[in-house]
Amino acid sequence: MTCGKRSRDGPAKKSAVILCGTVPLLVALSAAPVGAAPILNQCGGEVADYVGTLAPDAAFSATVTIGGTAYPMTITPKSVEGRVRIEFSNGADNPRYAIDHIVVRANSSGVGQVSFKTYAGDGWSTQVVCGGILAPTRVTQINGPVGRSGRGGNARVVQVPFRSRSC
Repeated sequence: MTCGKRSRDGPAKKSAVILCGTVPLLVALSAAPVGAAPILNQCGGEVADYVGTLAPDAAFSATVTIGGTAYPMTITPKSVEGRVRIEFSNGADNPRYAIDHIVVRANSSGVGQVSFKTYAGDGWSTQVVCGGILAPTRVTQINGPVGRSGRGGNARVVQVPFRSRSC
């Protein structure tokens, strides 16, 4: 017998109509996903941990050494929404920078990773360090590689520890 149709024996029985009407409801209820527990931010899992909450935070700074030459770099927060200026100085008269939004990813433990664009490559974290009693998730150091294109377009990736000036 099919739902709501007459059989050879006459009209459909009420139990068949009720059963047909409840089966889709049962299927819909059982198909609802089970919610997972939310991931709690432990260190660097939010944009504000890198750039500040009420106003842009202090810049991160580092020195990149390539081929024996040291180049200062800074990551300066420009907004609390994650816009940063990444400046790579090739000398006093030739600084280069990129302004972009950082990308923050958090693993299942609530520990973040950050990536960003530079003038001539990409940077990303392999480890972030947080500290402070008042702001335990605030990032105070970013460790990871920074890619920089050299002459002829060859990319060089250098491990760089960025430290916050406000540490």
